[in-house]
Parts: sequence; structure tokens; C-alpha cells
Amino acid sequence: MSKELWTERHRPKTLDAIKGQSSVIQQIGEKLKQGEITNLILKGPPGVGKTTTAKVIAKVLYLENGEMINFKEMNAGDKRKLEDIRKLVGDFMRYRPWGKAKFKLLLLDKAESITKDAQEALERMMEECGNNCRTILCVNDIERIEPTIRSRCTEYQFQPLTEKDIAERLKEIAIAQKIQISDEDIMKIATKGRGDLRKSINNLQMGNYPRDEAEDLFN
Repeated sequence: MSKELWTERHRPKTLDAIKGQSSVIQQIGEKLKQGEITNLILKGPPGVGKTTTAKVIAKVLYLENGEMINFKEMNAGDKRKLEDIRKLVGDFMRYRPWGKAKFKLLLLDKAESITKDAQEALERMMEECGNNCRTILCVNDIERIEPTIRSRCTEYQFQPLTEKDIAERLKEIAIAQKIQISDEDIMKIATKGRGDLRKSINNLQMGNYPRDEAEDLFN
């Protein structure tokens, strides 16, 4: 039986559903309405909604018939070297978008993992392919991003979530998964998460709570 991570199963699909980042979400929402998306850096600690926000932006711009052909996501923690950036990123950025889209969208998660020479190559591609592609970098440690890349991006700071925000989201997931759990235990998990919603959801999923035996929760 495949156990789907609840962080993926319950990942927000709209900006309004993203917890704890109201100011940032409002600003990004306004830019989306105006069609003014530029290169973006979403920075902040792990588990605060950076990648989720980037994926929602992509869905707003490109989701059509279940496909997003003008969107590419890459985990830079796995593909971080110069040859990776040149081949996997350069080939995508170089060509014009399909259909009526004004530009493609590239998401680089854990972008601070990219090596210095690969970042230099990425910056050149961002300059040369600016009419074809916009880039979103999700970053835990902004100091590891080259100033030349930062100068081409609008930066948004994401904050650790409050225990209240985490607890609210955990309750929503517990209801959806038919978990019997007390408010006290919800708060214990929220406190243990220390502002990291992803960690808190994982802790909720690993908990030994009574479940509805009539439903296979991981189908």
C-alpha cells in the first residue's frame, strides 16, 4: 500500500488557502491580477509555504485541461551543478512559450544549493531569455544566492507560522482524514513544529490516532 504524504495530498490549491503569510500572499495576488509577474525569490525557513505559493502561481497562470506545458519545476538540491543548469534549465528557458502564454515559468526549489558557477550561468540565461521565461527561486538561505541573481528578482520574505495558524491547518487535515485527536494534542504538535507547517503535518501523519476503519486513508 502506497502511503501518500499528507503534505502533498493537502497542499493548498489557491493563494487564499495558504496559512500565515497574508501580507506576501496579498501582494503576489495583486501582481497576478495585473499580469505583472517578474522573476521572484521566495525566501524564508523550511515549511512556511514558499514552494506551495510558487506552485499556485503556476496553476493560476497555466493550468489548462490538467496540464501545465509552460511550467517546469526542478529541485536544485538534486540538480545543482553547471551541467544541470545548462541542460535542464537552459533548454527550457531558451524557447518561446507554447500557445498564447506570454512567458514560461521555471521553479527552482532549494535554489541556494546551486553552485556558484551554475548560478552565474543561470543569471546569464535569465538575462538572455527574459522575454521567454520568468524564474521563481525558493530559498532557505538567501545569503547563498549571488547578488547578480537577486538584482533581477523581486524578493518576498516568508515568516515562520504561528502555533495558531499551524493548529488551524492541522485541524482541517485531521477532519479530512477522519482522525480523532484532541485540541490539546493538536496544539502539542503545532508547538513542536516551531513554525514549520510541513514538519507539523508529517508529525500528525505519523501519530498513532484512531482512524475510520471503513476508509483506506492512503488510497
